[in-house]
Amino acid sequence: MTRSSQLAIALFGTLRRGTLVILAAVIAVFAPADLVLGGNVRAFVDGAGNLRVNGDHDRNGNRIQISMSATRQLGPTYLVRGGLGTTINHLPEVHLPVAEVERDLKIHMGYGPDQVTLNGVTVREDLTIDSGNGDDDISLKAFVYGNIRIHTRNGDDTVFIHNTISGDLNEPSSSGDFAHHQALMVDTGSGNYDVIWSIKTSAIGSVTLRSHSKRSVVFAQNLNAFGHLDVFGSAHNDYVYLYDSYVASNVDILLRMQADLFIMDGLSVDGNLHMHMGMGDDFTHGYDIFVREEVRFDGGHGDNDFIQLKASRFGQLRPIDGFEHQLIAP
Repeated sequence: MTRSSQLAIALFGTLRRGTLVILAAVIAVFAPADLVLGGNVRAFVDGAGNLRVNGDHDRNGNRIQISMSATRQLGPTYLVRGGLGTTINHLPEVHLPVAEVERDLKIHMGYGPDQVTLNGVTVREDLTIDSGNGDDDISLKAFVYGNIRIHTRNGDDTVFIHNTISGDLNEPSSSGDFAHHQALMVDTGSGNYDVIWSIKTSAIGSVTLRSHSKRSVVFAQNLNAFGHLDVFGSAHNDYVYLYDSYVASNVDILLRMQADLFIMDGLSVDGNLHMHMGMGDDFTHGYDIFVREEVRFDGGHGDNDFIQLKASRFGQLRPIDGFEHQLIAP
């Protein structure tokens, strides 16, 4: 079935550790629509040792799941399974020997509303997912020795990353940091609504989360970035929530235009924290934040911007600009 989705974003106030914390609750409602037959997806190991999964170019709603498995004949395998009428090499599922996959996992789905699930997959080098145009859903649970690139292009997309590690092959610089490696990059492209959810994710290198949609949600809990963390919003409404996360280098938040929401709770940063909310009436809340070096908060050019900071420690807090309402408490 094609997906007709609406994104409801509810903001709840609740007391936590003696302060008001605003939680961003993201509810995706999927309504059934017209039936779209699944197409055929091709899975194979190329001559360079990459596992490739290629969708068709029709506007089919393909669903695939990739997991680790084994057979008596092949030994350990990657199991690529189709769902909702999707076939893999014209079969319901295909086993591909792990021993033949020496490098990357590359997924290119083409057009249509696609669903891609990686469940407990190990990738020897890099993981690339390009879901193409359409309303796509990606769910990732993996150990990726190289780096991860996810691009969902045009459509209302959801990316859910959980219990995932990337960048184990990355080498530190001469100064001992990993910031020059892009260990995790997610770009949800353009559309009406996009959601990036990351829970218990570690990246040995930098992390970039980007959306160009009219309304986007970025929710990260227990994110460990051993490099930079960069979050880039759209020219519309953005909702960013960072909870109990660690960043070894700098954090840069750029949310551009219209009313935006930025919530931090239990965030620890060993470098700088720079935030710019752009235009619109924006709300920023921080509780139990530690930043070792410089902090800059810029509310942009709205008429009614609000910032609230409590129980936080900063190496150097620059003058707060662009916020008409400020509540700064120890």
